[in-house]
Amino acid sequence: MEITIIQQLRQIYIQALRLHVKPEDLPDNDLLAALHIDSVMVLEILISVETAFGIEIDNASLSVNILNSFEAFADYLQTVHANELIVAEK
Repeated sequence: MEITIIQQLRQIYIQALRLHVKPEDLPDNDLLAALHIDSVMVLEILISVETAFGIEIDNASLSVNILNSFEAFADYLQTVHANELIVAEK
């Protein structure tokens, strides 16, 4: 069974930020404030996303809004990297 990009992003945030919560316990939006994400953590998330999905993210195409919402981040990945994404199977 294929897991969604949002589910993968939730797992990536948990691992990159070393959180001890269930994926479903993370908020959908306002992630930067809710999880107290700083610039170093953003880099860890981006590196983890690049590794997990087999892509290279162009920093010029990123914005705070993309990183602040799982839905926005998933939309970005599906739009900008649609032909490159590696989606995990459960």
